[in-house]
Amino acid sequence: MVDSLLLLAPPALAALGFAIESIGQRRDVSRFPAPGKRVRVGNTHLHVRTRGEGAPVIVLEAGAGAWSTHWDPLIGPLSELSTVMAYDRAGLGWSDAGEEPRSAECAAIELAELLRQVKPEASKIILVAHAEGARIARAFASRYPHKMGGLVFVDGYHESLEPSLRREGVPSPQVSTAMLAGLMWAGRLGLLRLLRYPPLAPGLEETTLGRANLEAIASLSRSPRVLAGMLAEQRTSLESDGKLAAHPSDQQMPCRTLVAGASLPAEGLPEEFPREKFNAIWAQSSAQLAAHPGSVEVLEGADHLLPLRHPQAIVACVRDLLERGAKS
Repeated sequence: MVDSLLLLAPPALAALGFAIESIGQRRDVSRFPAPGKRVRVGNTHLHVRTRGEGAPVIVLEAGAGAWSTHWDPLIGPLSELSTVMAYDRAGLGWSDAGEEPRSAECAAIELAELLRQVKPEASKIILVAHAEGARIARAFASRYPHKMGGLVFVDGYHESLEPSLRREGVPSPQVSTAMLAGLMWAGRLGLLRLLRYPPLAPGLEETTLGRANLEAIASLSRSPRVLAGMLAEQRTSLESDGKLAAHPSDQQMPCRTLVAGASLPAEGLPEEFPREKFNAIWAQSSAQLAAHPGSVEVLEGADHLLPLRHPQAIVACVRDLLERGAKS
């Protein structure tokens, strides 16, 4: 009898965890409603927010595991310059899961369709891409060069990073697919909700996002749906990097590149981690996104949260591209 009960215990606990998570997700829907609207794109729905007027449209492309909320403090200032569109890629934020594999090219195609539906009158866009969002921006620029009015890379990821880290013997801080898969299943069992894990990214609470946005980010970050979206993108990262390296864009369109001089903060790192060496390699790699050396601006001492800590630098880059476009 005891043995039978022990055999039944794991399935019963798993069922309880699934039930708790299901109830929690329904509660989160009412606690954190989508701030924008959801648009049908192919076989999925993407969440999008627009603000401001004018052309070209300024499109905000977030980094890995991030979405429109992470741009929130910048949407207002940029909307004073032109129309701004911030959206959540498939599987992230308030967007549904999308077609797989979730390559950069797939995301670029979905973005083009989203623009067609939301801003059909937009003939040109300025893409502002943070971190791994640079992958999607470059894929979009390569596939739709006629739509590009300019590019702003914000401490953007370049495919030379990982090989450079390996050559120098510096560990990569990137979350592995195995860990993401484990977190996703832990989320489905309700464990992440119970433990309130994962915590917010280092430094995020010290930004101007505000309490409501931070609570929404924390809740969605432990959602199995969002973790599955992050995992789907991570699985295709090497494939996307290979395509970008094999077919680099000529980037004939105007381009500005912002690089954080201290991208990886010390918070949460082991003391022995070679942080200064990593940051030097990151800065060199990120600068390779520039169309020419004169378009690179290194913000010494700034960390990876450039959109939140140095929004004025991004606004200045966009304004510069708009002025250049007005003169051409």
